[in-house]
Amino acid sequence: MDLEYIDDGRTAENVVAELADEPSLAVDLEAAGFHRYSDRLCLVQISTRGGRDIILDPLAVELGDLLRPLLQNPDQTLFMHGGDYDLRLLDRDLGINPRGVFDTQIAAALLGVGSIGLAALLEEHFGVRLSKKYQRADWARRPLERGMLEYAASDTRHLHELAEILSGRLEEVGRMDWAHEEFQLMEEIRWTPDESDDPVTRVKGAHRLDPRPVARLREALAWRD
Repeated sequence: MDLEYIDDGRTAENVVAELADEPSLAVDLEAAGFHRYSDRLCLVQISTRGGRDIILDPLAVELGDLLRPLLQNPDQTLFMHGGDYDLRLLDRDLGINPRGVFDTQIAAALLGVGSIGLAALLEEHFGVRLSKKYQRADWARRPLERGMLEYAASDTRHLHELAEILSGRLEEVGRMDWAHEEFQLMEEIRWTPDESDDPVTRVKGAHRLDPRPVARLREALAWRD
């Protein structure tokens, strides 16, 4: 099935209604933190077990109320990989706190796998090599290149099959209960900004400044924010 890029509300409503009948979904997010001063959720990727790849555009469609019943359904499994930050973004930008999370990176770690990155796991189990071309892409730019959309979809396209393999191995070694404990902890993750962080420490060369310029720099950063 062709990749579906959705940037209008009516189509998004129809697609989400169809996804409600799926027993499991693979989910990933793309944000624009590398090219923007303020991080921002830019894409929501969803893949089904049947091979349907969907990319929703949160810059064009209000997704919070639309996706909340879907992603917070405890009877539906959500496959993620290294979903810690994605869960924080969902909480901060969409007010969504997913349930039924299964994180393949955590599953791989509990199995003692040497390389737990998604690219390494997909190459090991499926011979799939993920492109690195768009690792630092600006996901906030529009229109998005077809290659960028394919890259984004590759983060969820194989998660169902990968989760099935890892689940089987966790059962074999008796560590599935450990995994479920970790997944339940992930479901409690919320966005918590670090207000104690001094922005001056992130400015190159600031450590060489005298106290008065440091104070001026701190005031300038506060004004900018």
